[in-house]
Amino acid sequence: MKTLTYSTSRNPLQRIFAIILTVGLAILGFMFSAVVFTVLLVMGLIGWAFLWWKTRDIRKQFQLMQSQMQSQMRDERTRAGDAQADYANTESQGRTIEGEAVRVDEGAR
Repeated sequence: MKTLTYSTSRNPLQRIFAIILTVGLAILGFMFSAVVFTVLLVMGLIGWAFLWWKTRDIRKQFQLMQSQMQSQMRDERTRAGDAQADYANTESQGRTIEGEAVRVDEGAR
């Protein structure tokens, strides 16, 4: 049976050709990956801009609702402050009433 051997001896022209081919393929691979990355980046930016543009009305509504909620809370705090001031001026000032509540379920018996 004959065994195949791999010869590692190459002439200088083959080595130079192999180096040039390797460098060329590496450069081509980097260029391809750069193009793919750029295309994906641009597509992502376009998608983000599209969603940002389409949701602008919703963001305006959220801002309006937030400002309304803040004004309502401010009004409630003002009313609560007035109620506390009224309670402080009543006769029961300084008197503490403590108690305990027990819930009895009549249906459980």
